[in-house]
Amino acid sequence: MAVSVLTDLRVARKERVYFLLSIMLGTRMDEANRAQWQDIDWTAREIFIRGTKTELAETKMSIPPALMGELIELYRQREDSDFLFPGASSRTRGKKIYSRRRLFEKIRRLVLERYGRQIKLTPKDLRDIFASDASAQVRDPETLMQMMRHASLQTTTKYLRGVKERMKEAAKGIGQQWVMMLDQDSQIPGANFRGQLGANLGSSIPLISSPENVNMLEPDELSDYDDREIFSGGGQTRTVDSPDMSRVL
Repeated sequence: MAVSVLTDLRVARKERVYFLLSIMLGTRMDEANRAQWQDIDWTAREIFIRGTKTELAETKMSIPPALMGELIELYRQREDSDFLFPGASSRTRGKKIYSRRRLFEKIRRLVLERYGRQIKLTPKDLRDIFASDASAQVRDPETLMQMMRHASLQTTTKYLRGVKERMKEAAKGIGQQWVMMLDQDSQIPGANFRGQLGANLGSSIPLISSPENVNMLEPDELSDYDDREIFSGGGQTRTVDSPDMSRVL
């Protein structure tokens, strides 16, 4: 809802680009406030982030194509200032400003006007949204740590909680085809639950026939075998030993 009201004529282009830069690059409020035109490498499509907290916070980041177009339009309409988002009042015109309270009050007001909804929104929320989007795109916390420009993984891991919840939802539908085959094992010629069902499931599934083969599995897969139980679609629980499990798989 907040993004949709950015097209309102009462939102200045520099306000719109400030919002988009914050949500697409995960900048802290003062990092966006301090951004200058000389920080942008138009050829490399990168922007230098003037970090405010740690050495890692000061770095270059790739500019997403959608944001690049917005920055180009803002540059064409730029004010007589070194800053991308200078103040507009008589006291701060052309200078760096320190608060974005008026911008976010305006966005909240426009959302209420258009949707009849009162929302809470701060510059920090935009960084959190960026973290959620980025964590859905990367596989390891260290990459996310670099993108967030954190000094430690401990700070980064709190942003992964939302990803874990999405993983739980996705996991609910995984493996249903195998459960269906287990329910129908008695109808498969030459195969049964304790026999050669693995031949029917395909050769792409790794066998657990030796300790060496266990190392080929991902940690999440190993945790499944530690339970040593298989649940059929009917809710029955069958416990098998290691040799039986290797034949099943």
